[in-house]
Amino acid sequence: MKTIMNVFRSILLPGIALCAVLLSAAPALAQSIGRVLVASGEVTVVRGSATQPATPGLALQVGDRVRTGAAGTAQIWFTDTSIVALRNGSDFVVERYSFTNSLTDNLVFNLVRGGYRTVAGLIGVQDRKAYQIKTKMATLGRRGTQYGIVYCEQDCPLPEGGLAPDGLYGGVYDGRISVTNSTPEAQFGRDEYFYVASINSIPQPLLGPPAFFADRLTGLAKNAQKPASEPPASKEAAPEESEGASAPPPPAPYSTTENRTGSGAPSVVQALSSVALLSANSLQEINGSVASYNFAVAVPSSALTTSGTGPSQTLTAFNMNPLFTFSGVVGGGGIDMAGFDTDSGVYYGRWISGSLTSGSNQAPQLAPGTQTSGMGVHYLYGTPTADSVIAAKTGSAQYVDVVGTQPTASNGQTASSFNIGPININFTSRTGVIQSVLVNFPTSQWNFSNLPFTLDVNPGQGASFSANLVNAGSCVGAGCGPVQGSNTARADFLGRFIGSSGNFLGLTFQGNSGGNTPSGNPNLTMGMVRLFKCPTCP
Repeated sequence: MKTIMNVFRSILLPGIALCAVLLSAAPALAQSIGRVLVASGEVTVVRGSATQPATPGLALQVGDRVRTGAAGTAQIWFTDTSIVALRNGSDFVVERYSFTNSLTDNLVFNLVRGGYRTVAGLIGVQDRKAYQIKTKMATLGRRGTQYGIVYCEQDCPLPEGGLAPDGLYGGVYDGRISVTNSTPEAQFGRDEYFYVASINSIPQPLLGPPAFFADRLTGLAKNAQKPASEPPASKEAAPEESEGASAPPPPAPYSTTENRTGSGAPSVVQALSSVALLSANSLQEINGSVASYNFAVAVPSSALTTSGTGPSQTLTAFNMNPLFTFSGVVGGGGIDMAGFDTDSGVYYGRWISGSLTSGSNQAPQLAPGTQTSGMGVHYLYGTPTADSVIAAKTGSAQYVDVVGTQPTASNGQTASSFNIGPININFTSRTGVIQSVLVNFPTSQWNFSNLPFTLDVNPGQGASFSANLVNAGSCVGAGCGPVQGSNTARADFLGRFIGSSGNFLGLTFQGNSGGNTPSGNPNLTMGMVRLFKCPTCP
């Protein structure tokens, strides 16, 4: 997913004031790739056969090996504006680095042991393949990212006693990362955590951050020496604040590194290299009528183009070919209803006058070419749940409506009020029902109830459900037409489970009154995308 990132982020390394202009202008950086910003405790740089203390301001070169002792920590700044904060007991090698702010930029870092947190810089923004982080268990790639990784080798104690299993642990604070080894690539997004046991193990999602991720990095606190050219902070932090200045967010209770079925047996998680994308829109068919078109699919992250970062990020374009029938291009009318759900990491919004392009050879029921949807193009996207996570669930759960776009109709109207009842799912029988959908527009009213569906679990493609139900409800008012009976409407809906535990799901819902009115005008369709949450799920 292409994301415009803010390269100066303060949340990772508060208390360290960075001045990009002054640092980049420093003569010491002219022939170097970066410099040591902060070093506390035992920190050394191995260059060839020589070893020297990693003093603040020391210029780094390709091939350098930075090592931190049992109580040592360090912060490193690179010329592409990335920052790496090494924790104690780390061995970090710069195997390759080239930055000229061009398509030839690339870097390869190798974490031999220990761990770090980082704010990724400019390398990899234009070409994701240019950014690689090597570990013993997997190679990491970037998607516009803040993240942390820790390699445990009988040295990660747990608060309840004992040690965490050996392997690579990681967590994403912003953006996305890819994790690749001998198994299929996996991707993890904001507030998601993972564990990789070996080079041949599928990356396993964790329910929360391991306790040892709460490394306070006290070496980066008030007693750390700053380089002479480092500009002073605008406000000196109080001692009690700076002690935890570089700490990550407070960890949730640590959970097992294995996903298990209802019987307690281990459940292997299928890695996904995709983003769950949902959309609702109305397009003209070849016969001249307007029909509802929606989709809830797992697409490669490269299929989406976004603008902005964090909660303000919006989807500006997507291209599903050759997987699906159309590619999207944002219209000139802007985006509304846009939002971000912090609990799930889901983004949503509507292209007010967005257009979709289809090819007649791929979708013969659609009029070929580019069409503007009368109801706009609704979208929602997030990280899909692995299929085996849903396959392992048993019993019943209820998902309730949380956020999403407001329903709009193909005549351009926006709903004055609406209500979507809960979605009840029986994971044992793989069935579910949408309890009710009530939508009121200024000149039409839509009413659906007890809409059934069946779960579909496709290996490698996540878990979803869909239904196309005729005679499912009613559309009453101007523009409503007959579908196999007076005032009868069709319900088209699709759902995708979102997040590592499957406790969220996205729903794209459309109503279609079908046919043509006596005057020959196309009948009404309406649609929306919504995010649902299971409030009682563990």
